[in-house]
Amino acid sequence: TTPYRTAHIEHKTNGDPKWYQKLMKKYQPKDKTKSRYSQHENKQIEDQLARQPIPQSKAELVGHPLYVLKSKLLKFEGIYPNDTPPVGWLKEEPIYPRENIHILRSKQTWLKEAR
Repeated sequence: TTPYRTAHIEHKTNGDPKWYQKLMKKYQPKDKTKSRYSQHENKQIEDQLARQPIPQSKAELVGHPLYVLKSKLLKFEGIYPNDTPPVGWLKEEPIYPRENIHILRSKQTWLKEAR
């Protein structure tokens, strides 16, 4: 009978999930990346990063959003194009813009991703 079915009991305790999703959808922006507030905030962060000087220690360069040391590249990362001039030097090591770092993939990995 209905009162003893677990699904019926769970439905009563959990409420209607469709109703909750419909309610929460009203309070979320349609596209998070295109909301005016998000765009303004992203622009402020980019401007702030662009104004900062190039870091002068290895610790500051590890994980930096704009710059990377060639020696700190992972085994599956490479600089492209190859003739990219360094934006600075840290002792004897060149510092490159992170926008020129690309992920390298094997033939098998490309085929897996194509599926």
